[in-house]
Amino acid sequence: MNIFSKMNVLGMISMCSPVVFAIILGFALFLPMECPAATQVITVGALLDLTGANATFGETVKTVLEMALEDFNNEFPPVGVDGERAYRMEALVLDTGSVPQTALNQMQSFSTAGIKVVLGPLTSAELEAIKDYANQNGIMIVSPSSTAVSLSIAEDNVFRLVPDDKHQALAAALLMHFQGIKALTGLYVDDVFGRELTERVSWHMDLLGHDVPGSVSFAPGTTDFTSQLAQLNTWVEQAAQTNQYKQIAVYLIAFDECVPILQQASQYPSLARVHWYGSDASARNQLLIENSVASEFAISTCFANPIFGGNVTESPKFLSLQQRTEAQSGNAVNAHALVMYDALYLVASAYQHARQDTSLETLKREFVRLAGMYYGATGATILNEAGDRTLGDYDYWGVQKEGTVYSWTRRGFFLDTWGSFPDFLYFETCTPGQEGVTNFAVYSH
Repeated sequence: MNIFSKMNVLGMISMCSPVVFAIILGFALFLPMECPAATQVITVGALLDLTGANATFGETVKTVLEMALEDFNNEFPPVGVDGERAYRMEALVLDTGSVPQTALNQMQSFSTAGIKVVLGPLTSAELEAIKDYANQNGIMIVSPSSTAVSLSIAEDNVFRLVPDDKHQALAAALLMHFQGIKALTGLYVDDVFGRELTERVSWHMDLLGHDVPGSVSFAPGTTDFTSQLAQLNTWVEQAAQTNQYKQIAVYLIAFDECVPILQQASQYPSLARVHWYGSDASARNQLLIENSVASEFAISTCFANPIFGGNVTESPKFLSLQQRTEAQSGNAVNAHALVMYDALYLVASAYQHARQDTSLETLKREFVRLAGMYYGATGATILNEAGDRTLGDYDYWGVQKEGTVYSWTRRGFFLDTWGSFPDFLYFETCTPGQEGVTNFAVYSH
């Protein structure tokens, strides 16, 4: 497959009807005529979770990618850099099934097709599976949502347009700390993302002087969480002997599995009396708010989910794109999904500025350079030495009910302006089992 395809102008004309062809040739004898510039079609790959545990998010990201392609191709014809014809961007989308090995298999298909840049994958487990292959075969990866810290590697072919989980772990732990949590356990998907984020949040909470005895894992693809929830219930009841229930928390890291987990957890009275916290994997999950049992449990346990965002999520550009995406996909949209929009624009711009030199090193150099100047739908995209987004502001999302309708609402935010420690932490406090928000809390650091 030839990714850069130039169509010969005469060939384009000859595809017209004979009459049109004759008329064009006749005018050419008498009038000065500039032949239309040849169009270069650039095809990028996209590894998306269209089935499996992360399918709800994957389908939403696919909608965002389609909108980005449409907008770019409509916005930049017919002249590009230095008067050259702008590229037309296309994407070959392949489904990973939320399975790392499948992601690797699909990555090999891209390599065979000669694709140089791949958008995705969406999870850190999938990125972990493909990164070595990408490095060995000269393929550039741009993920909109992988966050595992161990994948922050300088001078590789991987770029991530979200902050790594050092930021999310701090945002989660500080919220727990300031909401009065004294004892914490976790339930997490057993992959690189779940393990590392659980460890980092636990480390922060231990450092802050709280009781963190350990966490429980589940294998990807699990649907029955009876064993795990029974262990959590036992731990909560033991912790309640020395703490109030409102001082105890469960930290959950799960993708679409968050729905059956919360639904099944509702059968345990003790688990319904403590705080539950989530992560960017469950923030604004559409399936959750479509399930009344899971939603009621989320509300009663003050289920708070930090995800990259901050003030940018209130900007007109972000809100406009969010509304378009929700209208087309029918799903609640988080900031990670909209990062794909900026990812496509940066990759397209890197190709344009690279001109005919589309070597891997040139594309990488232009991508990093442009990311340092770009301010897109999700804000500034400045990258650090490892190729990850530098700035790490976060929103805290929770579930609310209006009448009989459940929806996601922003409960607070964490501003980390310079990518190190928080400048500002704001949230609405909540007590498990009590209706509504009790008061507002603001902390500077």
